[in-house]
Amino acid sequence: MAKNTKIALGVLVALGLFIELLWWQAIQPGPDLSHPLSLTFLGYTNPPEAQFHRFARFVVSNQSQIKLRLIGSAIHEEGAPVFNQLKPNPKMPATRLPPFLKPGESCTHWVREPGCITNGIPWQAFVFGECHTWRDQFRNFVIKYKLPAALASNGRFLTAEGPWLSAETNAAPLLSIPSTSLPPPAPNPLLQNAPGKK
Repeated sequence: MAKNTKIALGVLVALGLFIELLWWQAIQPGPDLSHPLSLTFLGYTNPPEAQFHRFARFVVSNQSQIKLRLIGSAIHEEGAPVFNQLKPNPKMPATRLPPFLKPGESCTHWVREPGCITNGIPWQAFVFGECHTWRDQFRNFVIKYKLPAALASNGRFLTAEGPWLSAETNAAPLLSIPSTSLPPPAPNPLLQNAPGKK
């Protein structure tokens, strides 16, 4: 009986040390994420006078040293109070974002030009993501199972902001605006109030 008690105590101590190590690792500051995600405008698929709708072509790049998860994309029309969430076209793979981007990896993303362009209203494209390290996955685990919030670090949500585009933007300038860190969205980063024109 005494032997079993010692074994049980040893297991509990080891488990406590393991949990403490996880907690210590989770609260440590993460890597520098000053410019982790970028959105580069390449040009349009066809001229504005074409019969069919045209698409703006972007490149989404992971410029960090960690894996990023892409949440989705949206557009913001100048003066609008909210983002318009974009839904991928099943017949056009280029309108769909991959679930993840590895360090240094990029992908092409097509965004259909919104109807506001006919009224001379500029618009922007946005891509939303978050870090996907074991620390972030542990944080999601804590939230999912409603464990004490002190066990996890703050979420690291990201956004990549494209340039303002208008009807006069017919060329293909290589313009990239670095991303900025966003506070944790509530409940969805795509539904937050859109920023004003810079």
